[in-house]
Amino acid sequence: MSKLLSGRWLAILVLTVAAVLAATYIGDQRLHLATAALSALIFAVMGLRDNAQLTASGASQHAIGASSAQHMGLVWIWGAAILGLSYTLLLTPWREWLHFFAAFAVVGLLCLLFASALERDAANNSDDQTMLKLGRLLTIGQVLGMLAMLIGISIDPDKSILTKIRPDWAANIVFVFGGLALLAISAHALWQQRGVEKSG
Repeated sequence: MSKLLSGRWLAILVLTVAAVLAATYIGDQRLHLATAALSALIFAVMGLRDNAQLTASGASQHAIGASSAQHMGLVWIWGAAILGLSYTLLLTPWREWLHFFAAFAVVGLLCLLFASALERDAANNSDDQTMLKLGRLLTIGQVLGMLAMLIGISIDPDKSILTKIRPDWAANIVFVFGGLALLAISAHALWQQRGVEKSG
């Protein structure tokens, strides 16, 4: 968890959460959408860049997997923070917010714990493929889950990121752009892992 607990990573998390919350406080939905989209883009670019650098440097699959899990955890925690702070301090109460907040926080923590386990394996030069296989299965599940969620929001007439008719509008923005960031990081991680396996 060292990377995510570093000053740079904590600063990025705090700044992106603060930007989205500021837009929420101002009440400008377009600005809210733009800040969430920019945050997601930052997370995705950082995840892809860091993993590409690790691959180019010849890092082990465990180290690359740890980096992917850390980036995923960052996105989940970002979403949890925005949901928790938005619906307790700034927005009209939405009865489901607590369930999603708790789920996001738990998944984010599990991602960081999984990354920590992979980091230990990388430090010990472990050849054990068990955690890597588990990570691959979980990542595939995450990709499928994000695709299902994005399709569901796009076809559900009650879900919107462009109007404030329902109190879940802010959550839907987090779902969409957080989901896109997770989809990009996950798909790239799977593609890179396949490339490393082929080259090995």
